[in-house]
Amino acid sequence: MDFIRLIKPSVADNRCKKCNRICCAIHFQQNFKNWTSGNKSINKFIQNTQLSAHDDAKEALKWISYDRLYDIKYIVKDEFGEVFRANWIDGYINNWDDKNQNWKREGHNMFVNLKSLNVPKKLTLEFTNKIKINHEFYGITQDPKTKNYMMAVNNKCKECNKICNAMHFYQNFENWTSDNNIIDKFIQDTQLSAHYNTEEALEWIPYDKFDDIKYIVKDEFGEVYRANWINGYINYWDDKNQNWKREGHNMFVNLKSLNIPKKLTLEFINKIKINHEFYGITQDLKTKNYMMVVNSKCEECNKICNAMHFYQNFENWTSDNNIIDKFIQDTQLSAHYNTEEALEWIPYDKFDDIKYIAKDELGEVYRANWINGYINYWDDKNQNWKREGHNMFVNLKSLNIPKKLMLEFINKIIKNHKFYGITQDPKTKFYMIVLDYICEKCDHICDLTYFKRNFIGWTSGNNDIDKFIQNTQLLAHNITDEVLEWIPYDRLYNIKHITKDEYGANWIDGYINYWSDKNQNWIRDGNKDVILRSLNILKNITMEFTKEINKLRGITQNPETKNYMMVLNNNNICKKYWTSGNDDIDKFIQATQLLAHNNTDEVLEWIPYDRLYNIKHITKNKYEANWIDGYINYWSDKNQNWIRDENKDVILKSLNNLENITIEFTNEVYKPCGITQNPETKNYMMVLICKKCNYACYAVQFQYKFKDWTSGNDDIDKFIQDTQHSNNTKEVLEWIPYGRLHDIKDITKDKFGEMYRANWIDGYINYWDKIQKWKRQRCNMIVKLKSLNNLENLTLEFTNKIKEEHKFYGITQNSETKSYMLIKREYEFYGITQDSETKTYLLVLSNICENCNFICIAKYFQRNFKNWTSGNHDIDKFIQNTQLSIHSDYEVSKAVEWIPYNSFYDIKYIAKGGFGEIYRATWLDGYIWYWDSEKQNWRRKDQYKYVALKSLNNSENVTLEFMNEVL
Repeated sequence: MDFIRLIKPSVADNRCKKCNRICCAIHFQQNFKNWTSGNKSINKFIQNTQLSAHDDAKEALKWISYDRLYDIKYIVKDEFGEVFRANWIDGYINNWDDKNQNWKREGHNMFVNLKSLNVPKKLTLEFTNKIKINHEFYGITQDPKTKNYMMAVNNKCKECNKICNAMHFYQNFENWTSDNNIIDKFIQDTQLSAHYNTEEALEWIPYDKFDDIKYIVKDEFGEVYRANWINGYINYWDDKNQNWKREGHNMFVNLKSLNIPKKLTLEFINKIKINHEFYGITQDLKTKNYMMVVNSKCEECNKICNAMHFYQNFENWTSDNNIIDKFIQDTQLSAHYNTEEALEWIPYDKFDDIKYIAKDELGEVYRANWINGYINYWDDKNQNWKREGHNMFVNLKSLNIPKKLMLEFINKIIKNHKFYGITQDPKTKFYMIVLDYICEKCDHICDLTYFKRNFIGWTSGNNDIDKFIQNTQLLAHNITDEVLEWIPYDRLYNIKHITKDEYGANWIDGYINYWSDKNQNWIRDGNKDVILRSLNILKNITMEFTKEINKLRGITQNPETKNYMMVLNNNNICKKYWTSGNDDIDKFIQATQLLAHNNTDEVLEWIPYDRLYNIKHITKNKYEANWIDGYINYWSDKNQNWIRDENKDVILKSLNNLENITIEFTNEVYKPCGITQNPETKNYMMVLICKKCNYACYAVQFQYKFKDWTSGNDDIDKFIQDTQHSNNTKEVLEWIPYGRLHDIKDITKDKFGEMYRANWIDGYINYWDKIQKWKRQRCNMIVKLKSLNNLENLTLEFTNKIKEEHKFYGITQNSETKSYMLIKREYEFYGITQDSETKTYLLVLSNICENCNFICIAKYFQRNFKNWTSGNHDIDKFIQNTQLSIHSDYEVSKAVEWIPYNSFYDIKYIAKGGFGEIYRATWLDGYIWYWDSEKQNWRRKDQYKYVALKSLNNSENVTLEFMNEVL
């Protein structure tokens, strides 16, 4: 009798007959042997629910070990018997996790009720459905002491038919009490009605959850207190943590006396909620008075808006002037949606660097930095105002007028100013308005304002220059491009004389870009190259500056000579920081640069010879080299320099006709990047890259290496080199040294001659990488070697003919036979080699699938046929046929493998079926997932997977129809 185990990657006969796949039911079934309730009826009942849970694991019941439950407490008795409350450590099954080969669970440490199950004989589907009407039914457990079986359930809401907010509140009823039945009932009723919205529910809030409790007022209910609520209010139920998610930690609340608990009705709560957010009830531990925890709602907005946040803070500040307090409070109470309408009382110690700047009709005006900055919006998370403009500049203007005129004056001043608030000088006791000027043209604080603030912060020492610079700044409402600055001389460095009255320099700060509210300063493009030009005619400053305004950035003064100088952009000024030593070459290079307005492609450079390295002679008057800097790509405003493609391979070609450089460059087949000079020979040389590709392309990289290899045959060398002129590595052939092939075996003979199979150590070229080397793929790949006997036929047409049938990689030579060979990857053409013994040249090839026209999955299977056998020809043929029908990755799971018996462990007999005995085992390797080209092997999944082994007693009947019937 043949007894062969044939395993399919997707767990052979364990596929569900209903689903035709491995569904939840199968995963449950595989685990049946790992648990028992000790009662056959219960086991069968649980297993039946699991075997019917094909798509939704939540429909299945589980056997729950009693030690997976903790904090078990008796709570009540019902029609089933005693009911206990417990925490379930693992939580319920959600779905199968393929990666970890286990169930994914949710609700860790969740509350469950344990209900007595004293009638195991009645465990039927009807019984389950009856339980599930009012409960989530998770599974069954057993008390090891009493031996009583118990159902693990949770009450479902009758209205929602699920575990809603009301049920989460209900589960917690036993954990709190107000010690007053009326209040308990009142709170519980609100919670049981909060099915979808937790805002409808009240809480019992322990008094120690409040801090900083202060008496504030008395109203119709009695005394009212202000406090911080540490936890904040309930937002939603967090399934992951099995607790309420809260917001508003340390929020302000009011505690109002509740001396009439008998009147706690729905009507009462609705009345309170008209003007308040009602969070819950607490009790003063000393007075024993019950108190409502509320917050006042805005009558206009019907919610807690900005005005309410301001209102809650009224008691925390005062100006000691009723008129000012009232004025500020009124602005705050009207700021429902927009905080810009609100003023603040700003303590004087919140300002620093206070300086006198002017005097106006009201009195002295000061300049200061406001440490905190202005209010932007309310931050619910931190329960405080979010501010902007930290350390911003503001003006402090005296409010030294009679009290009765204050309001009128303030309303007048608001029209032309951004008004932030009021402060008081603690020494003079003068009140001061905190403000900033609004631009009349823009009607907001524009760039003009920021410049104007700083007029006192600088001077050139010359009134005309100061006035001129200030005038340009006062015109800059939203655009800073035409603004001039006073630039201190010590902000310039690397100052070099260029020509009469003109210097080159680096400006450390660079020109202004835009104003940053966050940093309260100008954002600049730093470290700019500039030109310094003498400014000799100060009286005619306007006319002279007008001529240069398109490139003028500011004015500076040499502290030694006392000469004023214009600071100009260097964009349009040619800086002669280089020379070739030859006027014609300098002029030629400069002409290309002056034409490069938007495109650097046609630009030439003077390239110092020491920026080239690894210089090697190629042929007469031609060298290869590495250019350290590489060619120009684009200008970086940030770095004030050219961004380059560094470390480029280039060709150096002698420049023979200096008198007519233009013609020599025009006739050049390569693209010129610049000119250099050999410091020893004094010869000028063109620096070139590939013109066709506009960069040092693959063709150039191959060309550099022509001198590094030879096949020993000029025709073959020429043939390979011609293919390498392509910039597509897939069209390129190589000379492949015979020593880079190993495990060479004679496999057949065709019209070309002998054919061999081999492993190619290096693999084929993919692309040129950053470290200036070829990046290769598929090291140690399998290739075929085909004899190349007719060297005279090596033409492009011959290559194309070969490529129609094969993928061709290169050529090699047997070092013994001296035969040249083509290298193919199962008939992809890679190159040529030569047998070193026979001297025969060989094509290097590889097979292409006729169906796919490339090397597909079937070919990877086919390569491995020689490495395995079942010992039975029919089975081998059957497995091979399934593998040869698989062409793409997504079909791999349909392939059958021959699996060695030692790839299984923990093999156990489980049953007898229609085919014979059935065994359970763990498969070490797991099933084939996809082909890994880099590692040249199969990538597998689900290692250590459970599988079933079924007897295959009649191996002669192994056909596709037979296996389809089995599968």
